[in-house]
Amino acid sequence: MGPLFSLALAASAARPALAQRYVYITVDVPGAAATIPTGINNAGAICGNYQTPPSGATHGFILDQAGRLTKFDAPGAGFTYVSDMNDAGAVSGWWSPDLTGNVETGFLRNAAGVLTSITAADAADTNPVAVNDAGEMAVTTLTEPGPAKAWFVDAAGNYNAITIAGGTPPYPQALNNNGLIVGSTTVAAYDQRAFLYDAATGASQTFQVPGATVSTVAYAVNDAGEIAGSYTLGYRGGESSHGFVRLAEGRIIHIDYPGSISTTVRGINAGGDLTGTYDDAQGTPHGFMALKIRAAILREKRGRARQATPQTLR
Repeated sequence: MGPLFSLALAASAARPALAQRYVYITVDVPGAAATIPTGINNAGAICGNYQTPPSGATHGFILDQAGRLTKFDAPGAGFTYVSDMNDAGAVSGWWSPDLTGNVETGFLRNAAGVLTSITAADAADTNPVAVNDAGEMAVTTLTEPGPAKAWFVDAAGNYNAITIAGGTPPYPQALNNNGLIVGSTTVAAYDQRAFLYDAATGASQTFQVPGATVSTVAYAVNDAGEIAGSYTLGYRGGESSHGFVRLAEGRIIHIDYPGSISTTVRGINAGGDLTGTYDDAQGTPHGFMALKIRAAILREKRGRARQATPQTLR
């Protein structure tokens, strides 16, 4: 699908209500049918998955801050899914021996590439969905019959159930270094909402992006409490997906990759940089990074623009 990086737009504000400027960059693993970044750490490295034609097999990748691409699979895997990465370069995820995913085993892969299996007792499937710098994890498990269960796993390996008031079942997606976990839960028919859960106290809350229909899903949370994810607009097959960032005080920034028909934000780091996926105008899926333009850089660019031309910097 061409080069690994392509610059989409120098700076963009998706909605004027709360302007936020980003440099948007497309990220495509060469030769992949789809590239799906799932996390970005504070150094700016991203992790995720890519699919290869014609089978659509899923593999893991890491793209470090220097632009070096590492592709990998768990040993013996026909399917490898990468869910998150911490600042030490440890990656969480799960793998299956075939494409069906009927049996899924969790793993942690350290920066040296060594994989350690993560298997919850009495669970057929174990899916580590997030890992923080202390080695704590958010995990889902499944034993048939019955819904998946959600857990906070502390640094000692103890499994602590995650429960969301008014919602069932919870599907965690991310965990920060302060023990805050985000994800989604169903509160009523056709009403999926994002949740925020505090592992230290067990307190929880749900929220949705104002105006969203059907679902709001939180996929990421940084240590400042900024939450990123996606929401839908429309009903009955006409839904469109859009990204968002919810600031710590609750304000919402809307994120749409320029020219896209669908955007999902899946990762946010301490600097507010984002990663995720979008579908272009032809419906082709791509990964992306959205690098936040800092205020000092904006001031410098505006100063240069005023000296060179009376045009407004966009």
